[in-house]
Amino acid sequence: GDIIESFMNFNGQREQNDLDLSQQIETAFNFFVKAINMCSPYVETLKVVSVPSNHCEIRMGKKDQLGSSDNDYGLLINRMLETVFAQDDSIEFIRPKEQYLQAEFTLGNSKLAVFHGHNVGSINAHGKWWKDQTFNRKPGWDAHLLFTGHFHSMRFEEINEGRWIIHCPTAESGSDSFENKSGTKGTRSVLSVTVRDGMWYNPHLTTLED
Repeated sequence: GDIIESFMNFNGQREQNDLDLSQQIETAFNFFVKAINMCSPYVETLKVVSVPSNHCEIRMGKKDQLGSSDNDYGLLINRMLETVFAQDDSIEFIRPKEQYLQAEFTLGNSKLAVFHGHNVGSINAHGKWWKDQTFNRKPGWDAHLLFTGHFHSMRFEEINEGRWIIHCPTAESGSDSFENKSGTKGTRSVLSVTVRDGMWYNPHLTTLED
């Protein structure tokens, strides 16, 4: 999520962008092409997962989302990548089922769900949100691990036996709007974990330099 920075999500956003929207989409697309080509030789199957997010939503104003949650620049880039790598059966492109915010897939004998997290009120609200999905059997309701990213801070949270929420850190250099609103700023980094039999192991945090 939030692979690009739209122009219509909040006041002043236009002034904070140093790339036009089309340039951002092209840059993000080219970054993923490079990353996929680098990673795919080292794995039997590479899964590229994209979910809707607040900064990738296509809007006409702060609250005026155009169309459904599928109308999202991040999902668009994922579909474009799927077209480019259509002949490579070792690469799988994963998106949520139609009009859902969370994606689900299986890896390492484990059920995983990915959810950006922008429609819950705080980082502490994910547990209740997931329990509600479980009660209604929405996508990801039976996952062992739920990965989120909206709140820019890394956290490992066990909400029940064998059910974990992994809040991923931010990979961007900084978000003035998020820092001003929340008062917090996460370390710019990338988190990796090993997933096996419904559990996570070997967490590794790679700190990124500007």
